[in-house]
Amino acid sequence: MTEFTIQRAAASDPGRKKPRNEDHLGFFEPEGAEDLSSSGCLYVVADGVGGGAAGEVASQFAVERVLHSYFGSADPDLGRRLEAAVGLANTDIHTYVGERPELRRMGTTLVAAGVRGRELVVGNIGDSRAYLVRGSEIQQVTKDHSLVQRLVDEGSITAEEASQHPRKNVLLRCVGLEPEARLDLFARELCDGDMILLCSDGLTRYLSDEEVLGVIKRSRMSHAVKRLVRIANSRGGADNTTVLLLRIEEASPGTSLGHALRDGQTPSQPDLASIHEHARHRREAPRGPRPPAWLWLVLATGFGLIAAICTMIPSLLGL
Repeated sequence: MTEFTIQRAAASDPGRKKPRNEDHLGFFEPEGAEDLSSSGCLYVVADGVGGGAAGEVASQFAVERVLHSYFGSADPDLGRRLEAAVGLANTDIHTYVGERPELRRMGTTLVAAGVRGRELVVGNIGDSRAYLVRGSEIQQVTKDHSLVQRLVDEGSITAEEASQHPRKNVLLRCVGLEPEARLDLFARELCDGDMILLCSDGLTRYLSDEEVLGVIKRSRMSHAVKRLVRIANSRGGADNTTVLLLRIEEASPGTSLGHALRDGQTPSQPDLASIHEHARHRREAPRGPRPPAWLWLVLATGFGLIAAICTMIPSLLGL
């Protein structure tokens, strides 16, 4: 099996319109050569939906549950392993919601990428996406499970019309919505220098694929993910935005993959009730006092005066 090292960078932001970030991302990179050979590495992004604390609960639990179940499996087929892990997360959320009517809309999108040597396996439910960047080209690997995507597939609307459609946020699938999860799987063979992008729809609703590619190719990874989030926010920021970027590089002789990919302990099994309780407490915790409105007026007036003086200086000096 070809040995690769993986560089990664990530950024996540609540945006300009939502008070909290209901996106969640997670990954696990085993430090042992044997675990890397059998399981590879797994990266997950989820975008929660539902009222109250439901969205952030579902996304966090789904990510942690999938990581735990995936690395607890001995199935050599990464696709089957990922499908089973998402199925368990779906069952847990669906059962939990069934016992709590106030959470009936709780669910989450999910996109995950498993990397083992040259093998890439991607799974998705909902409209969080995975892209493969190779050279000067970007390819969307996943397909959205949304109403507008169905309309595009049927020929009822164009892709351009879909981006402005009033119901573009309506999902047809998400984790926890139905008793059984319907995960789409995609397989690719990786090459040295390939990049993998996982993201929530807070990014793709504001940037085209070509714009995303341009940012990635012009910037270092750590800068690229932050810039993508900033652009999404500058264009409205109506949703949370999460970006996880990976770069695959063939390992040079003598490279210690265990050291290069080391990242903590094996994922533990999350407790959904505890995550829900913590989220509820965070939302109910009193916030600090907001600055009075008059303070903002004073600051705005002060900055206005400074700007006016700066424009007058050249004329006063006869410049």
